[in-house]
Amino acid sequence: MNTILLSILIGVAIFSFVVGVVSLFLAWKDARDKKIPLYPMLTLGIVFLFPGIIALILHQEYTIFLSLGIIFSLSGAVARYVSKWASYPKDRSIIFFSSLIGFTIGGVGGAAISMFVNLPDLPLIVLLGTFGLLAGMLFGQFSRRYSQV
Repeated sequence: MNTILLSILIGVAIFSFVVGVVSLFLAWKDARDKKIPLYPMLTLGIVFLFPGIIALILHQEYTIFLSLGIIFSLSGAVARYVSKWASYPKDRSIIFFSSLIGFTIGGVGGAAISMFVNLPDLPLIVLLGTFGLLAGMLFGQFSRRYSQV
């Protein structure tokens, strides 16, 4: 693995770890105050990121733990903020459905691009899946606002 890709992967992994820890802390604080259940995706993401980051730094190996940790921590953080924005169950289902479609389209696009261009498939799937998730979340927010008008 070349040094540029290794540096990018370490940066994305540390960024998703920080986002996961901060989101889990805020979710724990909200759960304690308002009796909202914690998000298991955040916890799983942080748990999977530990061995993934260690293997990446020590052995320069991209493992499935790292990809699952990045996916779960970023998806858990997005799910926490999406469910926090939606006030009605109908709005929440629209936002979650559009986020799921965006993540699926982004992940499939990342897999297709990695087949045609000689790049590692897992980082590209994670990166484009995250962008698709954010685009789907924004689309869900816009559709929710247009339905309220």
